[in-house]
Amino acid sequence: MKPLWPELAKAKLNTLLPGVSWNQIEPQPGKFDFTVLDGVIQGARSRNMRLVLLWSEAGRTACPATRPIG
Repeated sequence: MKPLWPELAKAKLNTLLPGVSWNQIEPQPGKFDFTVLDGVIQGARSRNMRLVLLWSEAGRTACPATRPIG
């Protein structure tokens, strides 16, 4: 996102709809990494922009063994 922030600010955008994939948050089972998401949140805050996160679990739910129960 770093190279995009100046362009987004120049366009005078106030709300962004970034996609977030579960694979970004949990790259390995049981290992969580919020670095990318935290960076996007901080980047938006520092530019007074709002975020509407589009959550995707496509990779996680594609395999029946990883689907949530219930």
